[in-house]
Amino acid sequence: MPTVARRHHFLPQGYLAGFTDSGRKDGMLHVLDLQESRSFRTSPLNVAVEKDFKRIDTEGLPPDAIENALAPIEDRAIQAIRRVTESREFPSDEDHNLILNLLSLVIVQNPKSRRNLNSARTRVADEKLKWLVASQANWEHHLSLAQQTDEEFKGDVSYERARQFVEGRHYIIDFGNEGTLREEFRAHDELLTALGKRTWTVLVAPEDSSFITSDYPFSLVMEHGFHGHPSFLTQNTELFFPISKKAGFIGILGTPLKPVINVRADVVARMNTRVSRQADRRLFLAEDNFLAYGRGGVVTVRA
Repeated sequence: MPTVARRHHFLPQGYLAGFTDSGRKDGMLHVLDLQESRSFRTSPLNVAVEKDFKRIDTEGLPPDAIENALAPIEDRAIQAIRRVTESREFPSDEDHNLILNLLSLVIVQNPKSRRNLNSARTRVADEKLKWLVASQANWEHHLSLAQQTDEEFKGDVSYERARQFVEGRHYIIDFGNEGTLREEFRAHDELLTALGKRTWTVLVAPEDSSFITSDYPFSLVMEHGFHGHPSFLTQNTELFFPISKKAGFIGILGTPLKPVINVRADVVARMNTRVSRQADRRLFLAEDNFLAYGRGGVVTVRA
C-alpha cells in the first residue's frame, strides 16, 4: 500500500528554504519561539508542520489527497518566488498570480486562521442553540419539524432539560476537517479576489540586511497617516508578504508604489517588525539576528 503523508506543512518547505542560510530545503533556519522565549536551528522539514492538518476522510480518496493536490501548485509558486528573488524584477503575470495564490493559501490554511475560523463558527452555533431554547414554542416547533423529517426520531427531551443543557453549555462543538477545508477554500477564493485588487511592489533588501518570515507570514496595516481597522478590503492599507530573505511583496490598496524598490535597511527593519508582531508563535530567519524597529530606531534583535 502507498504511504500516506501524515506530516502536513502549512508553510511549504520550498518557501521556508528562501529564508535558510543556503537558500535550499536542506539549509538551516534560525527559529525564534516567541512563546517559549528560546531559539534553535533546524531545517524547514521540522517546522510549520502539523499532523493530519489537511487530512480528509472521504470515500474514494486517500486521506492525503488535499496535501498531494496542493503540492504542485505550491512548487510552481516557489519557483516564481525564486525567479523574482534572483532577477530582482517584478514578476510576469503568471508568476504574479502564482505568488498571490500561495499567499492566499498560507493565510487561510494556517493554524492561527483555523482557530479564528472555528471560533467564529462556534459562536454562530452557540447563538443558534440559544435561540432554539429561547422559548418553549421555539423548541416544540423545531422538535415537531425534526419528527416530521425522521419518523424514528423520538424527541422525548423536555424543553426545560434542553434549556438547562444549552444554558449550562454541557456540550462540545467539534468541526471535521472536510467541512473546515471547504470553508478555507471558499475563503481562499474570496481572498484571492481581494488580493488581486491591490497594487503590488517588490521590495529588494540591501546586502547588509534580510527579511524574516513567521508561522503567520503576512502583516496588514494602515498606510502611514491613516487610521482605522485594516482589513483585506480596507482602503489605504498595506499588506506585506516576505517571499525570501532578500525580497518582499507589498500590496497597496491606496496610493501605489513603483513596481520594484531597492529599500534601505531601516525599511527592512520596519517590515520585520510588522512580521514579528503578526506571528502566531515562531519567527524564521537566515541568521542568528535580524533588524527590527524600536523606539530608538533600528535595533538588532538576536535569536
